[in-house]
Amino acid sequence: MTEDIGNILSKGFETFTKNLNITIPFIMNLILSGIVLLMAFTAFAAVFIMPAFSPGELDTASISIEQMIDIFSSVFIENLWILVLGVIILILIITFVQSYFTAGAIGMSKSAMKNGDTDIGDMFSYGRKHVIDLFFLKILLGLITFAGIVFLVPGILSIDDFDILISNPQMVAGSAVLLFAGFLAWMLYTVAISLVLAFAEYALVVDKLDPIESIEKGFYKFMENKLDVFLLWLVILAISIFLGIIGEAVGVAEVTTIIWGFINFLLSIIIIPALETIWWTRLYMDKTREELYKPEKLINY
Repeated sequence: MTEDIGNILSKGFETFTKNLNITIPFIMNLILSGIVLLMAFTAFAAVFIMPAFSPGELDTASISIEQMIDIFSSVFIENLWILVLGVIILILIITFVQSYFTAGAIGMSKSAMKNGDTDIGDMFSYGRKHVIDLFFLKILLGLITFAGIVFLVPGILSIDDFDILISNPQMVAGSAVLLFAGFLAWMLYTVAISLVLAFAEYALVVDKLDPIESIEKGFYKFMENKLDVFLLWLVILAISIFLGIIGEAVGVAEVTTIIWGFINFLLSIIIIPALETIWWTRLYMDKTREELYKPEKLINY
């Protein structure tokens, strides 16, 4: 007999409190992704921005905002395709780093569900085994989500002059409404994809599947458990909204805003993602009839 969503949440939270080391993959992902971004921005400045300044302009305090904008504009226009390629490469590198640690976090969650505990060795083991497949799966999911851009096509084609849309939207009200409807449809499509394929990454790591098989099994398991998937997604959304409400409430004073900003950063980037990973892993393993760790059995034994 499978667990209801209440047990998934409560037992998942209990697993989290006993295995706080599951936050380590998210901490390491944050650090390494930050290093990659810092290196990318440093390289961008060294290769493109600094050469654009004449020796007398290197003192940025003497440069007006208009001059700075002109320099950046010329750099982007002259090196557009190189920069686009660089951004794509940067996204792929960060996605690869994220894939490694996501696979590690799911693997640690799987071990905690089966054995009651996990260690950092599980992160390295599952990360090494599944990073390539998860990397390609993330690319596939990204492309599937990006395909929703077709919803914008009717609105874009109906606009003859985008300058008019920006300067005086009332003159092209019909096109503006059509474009907005396209954005809304794209957002709804993105939410639908996130629900329908919510199990894909977990299927890949837990069941050792390839990207295509994990999409197929993720979809199949969603169709069998639509209500539970939606309820868990709703709980996670509610947590995000609740954190946002707290942020608005404590934003009345500068000190509380700073303190809450730090707390919210830790919760949003490290704590909640780890808890979400445990919940989704437990839900998937439960619905695939995996044997889950039950301490009461050991006591009875």
